[in-house]
Amino acid sequence: MKKTIRIVIIILSSAVLLYYAFKLVRYLAFSEMNRLENRELVSEVISIHSDFMEWFEAESDVEPVETQPSEPVSDEPPTDTIPPESGNPESESSESGSGTETSTDEGPVSPENPSDTPKRNTPISVNFDVLKQLNENAIGWLYQAGTPINYPVLQGEDNAYYLDHSFDGKYNVYGCLFLDFRNSAGFSDNASIIYGHEAKNGSMFGSLTGYKTQEYYDAHKTMYLFTPGGNYRIQIFAGCIVRTNSRFFTVPVNEEERVEWVREAIENSTFQSGLTEEGIGSIVVFSTCTYEFENARLLVFGSLEELKEE
Repeated sequence: MKKTIRIVIIILSSAVLLYYAFKLVRYLAFSEMNRLENRELVSEVISIHSDFMEWFEAESDVEPVETQPSEPVSDEPPTDTIPPESGNPESESSESGSGTETSTDEGPVSPENPSDTPKRNTPISVNFDVLKQLNENAIGWLYQAGTPINYPVLQGEDNAYYLDHSFDGKYNVYGCLFLDFRNSAGFSDNASIIYGHEAKNGSMFGSLTGYKTQEYYDAHKTMYLFTPGGNYRIQIFAGCIVRTNSRFFTVPVNEEERVEWVREAIENSTFQSGLTEEGIGSIVVFSTCTYEFENARLLVFGSLEELKEE
């Protein structure tokens, strides 16, 4: 009898080990697929503004920029980033623009001829003509210097599809960054919500967990959002840990509600930005998972500042 029990225990233990080994291999494979796909996509649609980069690295306290960051291998899968039931009121998508130019008549910017091209106000340009040919659901591109965030932003017909589908539409547990389907694709709402997995290897929105500390905010105060209709600098102003039924998942409908909404975010922020509600306009919220309590979410708030071409 004891021998039989030992055999059963060995069989069950082996089955459990094989199951987790399979999951590990599976997640590592999906991570590599995600990394390679995004690197190829970056090479196709992104142009680097070397003159901006040289200025940025000279004046900024952040790490040198990696436009095609390598992602460390991890045995941890991304966690579920399921958007809550509530969200922004359904709104019509704004008209898209003509796209962002990726070069000038003089040719692309390079370290050899930085003076040949006018000074840029963004670190990169995105070719939306090419991007939309590859996936018509692409509505933007999010970039943050010194971090792995250098990804397209998609918008599906719901908030489920891009949780586990990559840019090319194939199943992938790392998914994509995606805008809430109830938001305007042109980011014209009072607040827009972008979701992404908190991947343990730092990809997708894994780096946002840094905003739980003042030190990380001090080194990463801005992001850039590129859209077919215009480009934006994002001034990060708050980070909050909330439940999925938080009021922050419902867009304020008037100015009074917006001011209260922003004030509450600042008062409950995990860091101090020094920004006040009076200086904050349209808002973009980045949502990912966190684990302080059940169904917790980390929200990072930013104010959109439209950039005019110089």
